[in-house]
Amino acid sequence: MGQRHRGRRGRQQKQGAAQDGPGPDQRGARTVRISDGAITGPAFFDHVRRCTRPVVNSPKGQTSLLPPDLVRREIVAPKVYWTWSLVWRENEERAGVLAVVDVMCDGVGDLGLREGDVWLPSGDPHALPR
Repeated sequence: MGQRHRGRRGRQQKQGAAQDGPGPDQRGARTVRISDGAITGPAFFDHVRRCTRPVVNSPKGQTSLLPPDLVRREIVAPKVYWTWSLVWRENEERAGVLAVVDVMCDGVGDLGLREGDVWLPSGDPHALPR
């Protein structure tokens, strides 16, 4: 499940919307492309501080401890997933990486990605049209 971070303590934050409602992009969430590589660690946390709204955690995950001036909250609804199409490169050619993807995906199925309470980023090839 995804996590979102918010900026400095004390700012107001809206709670999750109805479970069967529209996806986050219809609620005002938006995709922001990060070109400076700030998707993990201290650089990611600096990016979160500059934002004026909650931020969904990077699909790469975090190994750095959360700084004391940031708050981590679980996303309750809709369920947010990062699919392989967002985690590994579309044009990946390295045999070792492709072998790992094959092994990890073998026999797994869609893991519930077709259910109505799931949100995937727009443009994800696994997303259902709404």
